[in-house]
Formats: sequence, C-alpha cells, structure tokens
Amino acid sequence: MSAKIEELQSIIFIAEDGVFQAFCRQIRVSNIREYEERQLKVAQEESEARLRFDTQIARLTHQYASPSFVHVELRPDFLLRSEFEEDQMKATTERLTMLETTSKAEQATLSKLEEQKQAIQNEIAEIENAITMLQEELKGLNDILEDKTKTVEQVKRTTSKAAKGLDQALKEVSSKVSPPFA
Repeated sequence: MSAKIEELQSIIFIAEDGVFQAFCRQIRVSNIREYEERQLKVAQEESEARLRFDTQIARLTHQYASPSFVHVELRPDFLLRSEFEEDQMKATTERLTMLETTSKAEQATLSKLEEQKQAIQNEIAEIENAITMLQEELKGLNDILEDKTKTVEQVKRTTSKAAKGLDQALKEVSSKVSPPFA
C-alpha cells in the first residue's frame, strides 16, 4: 500500500516539475517543492514577527493608558513604575519574605535534627563501649569456665582411676578372702 502511494507521489512530483520547470529556472530553485518550503518558512517568520510586534504595541499601549503611567518633566531622574511592575515587585517581595521565613524554620529544624543525631551517635558509642566491655568479660568468664572444666575433667579421671583401683583392691581382697565353705 505504501509502495503504491510512493509511486503515485513520484508521478505527481514528476508532473509538477514539468509544469513548473520554467518558473523554477527563472527563480533558481531545483523544484516547486523547494520554492513552497521557502515561501512557507518566510510566511511563518513573518507571522511570528507580526505577533511579537502586536504584543509589544499592546504592552506599550497598556502602559501608556494606565493611570499609574505619568510623565514627569520636572525630575527626569525620577522614573515611575507601571502598576504591573509595582504588583510584580510586591509579589516578589512577599515571596521573598515567605522564603526567608521558611528558610529560618528549616534551619531551626535542621539544627534540632543535628542535635538529635549527635545525641544518638553518643548513645551508640556508649552502647558499643558497653558491648566491648561485656565481650571482654564474657571472654574472661569463658577462660575461667575452660579452666574449671579442665579441673573437673582431671578430677573425674583421678576419681575414675581411684574407683578402678578400689574395685581392683576389692576383687583382690575378695579373692584372698575366700569363703570357708568352698
């Protein structure tokens, strides 16, 4: 479908080029489409320029017609602002005041948060120190437990040897003391 459209478009371009060939040579463009693009661009630029001009005229007319626009010849260094400029200045001043108030409030909040952060960091440091001390105490207790466990194991071995020795002695005594009825 698009190939067919392109083919037809090409045929139309060829026909247009044939019809406008003399005109295109006279104005020194390669084809009529180039001429149309130039004309469209010029028309758009002209329209934009006219819009800017009309806007400027309307603004100046508004300023001149405004009751706050006064021409003072006695004091040429004194420039009166238009009502629009006064309103803009007032709005800007109000925004600036609001922003300064907000800035002060945010700085106070930031200061409080920094104090809280410092207090929390101090608590963390204290807790870490306590943990370190408890870990050292636990290590010492584990060492004591290990020593006691070794002592208990030694006592158990000694007791076990003594019990074996006692059993052996009892067996020997019992074998030497035989019952008279045997």
